[in-house]
Amino acid sequence: MNVYRFILGGFLVFAECHVALADNWGHPMKFALIPSSANGSKLFSSDQSAILGDGDIKSDTPVLLEQFLTTNRIPAGIEVHLNSRGGDVDAGLKMGRIIRAHRLNTWIGGYNQFAHRSFKQIYESTGHDRYPAYCISSCTLAFLGGVERRTDANGSVYAVHQVRLECVNPNLDSQPEVSSCLTVRSAQTQIQSIIGRIVSYVAGMGVNPQLIVEMAKAEPETVNSLSTDQMLQYKILTRL
Repeated sequence: MNVYRFILGGFLVFAECHVALADNWGHPMKFALIPSSANGSKLFSSDQSAILGDGDIKSDTPVLLEQFLTTNRIPAGIEVHLNSRGGDVDAGLKMGRIIRAHRLNTWIGGYNQFAHRSFKQIYESTGHDRYPAYCISSCTLAFLGGVERRTDANGSVYAVHQVRLECVNPNLDSQPEVSSCLTVRSAQTQIQSIIGRIVSYVAGMGVNPQLIVEMAKAEPETVNSLSTDQMLQYKILTRL
């Protein structure tokens, strides 16, 4: 029996992404406590003041996020710093709902490793002083879960594109091409279903559904990077 997985993952943009925020580029998302950030977040655990979510969004990422929040007793109002090229769409929606349920904020922005990383992280890093941050594809949906949503215009990318439908047969080691396991009717039904869920989610997060139009402007293998003005206009950002 074939099952269908919806993927929002950036592609062409990564030719230009030489440095990832926390050295987890292309791997499943991990969560970590990071030291006090320059935006003035209140400290909640020793010298830690924010959460870093870094890496690709997989089907189990929401469960890992919920476990992380519970284990670390994260209070409301803490920021989740995101750096991700995207991944599973439904997982991105679930992440956003978890973030909103815990009354957390979200942020995308450049990261000064010498001010905000442990000695071990600095030692193992590529040596750059400042890391840009990327929130692409399904990460952009998770980002909307923040009660307060901010980004660093000088050190971040927020980019969207169309949903890609991927066919997966759990009984096969090698997966068939999408065209080999989808009829036109089933593809239309599946795509309309996920678009409907995204529209409902976006509206529920207080964001202008025009964001869906911006997603449709870029095919799955490309990305549409939104400007700060667009993000403010569509209420993706709550403030600068």
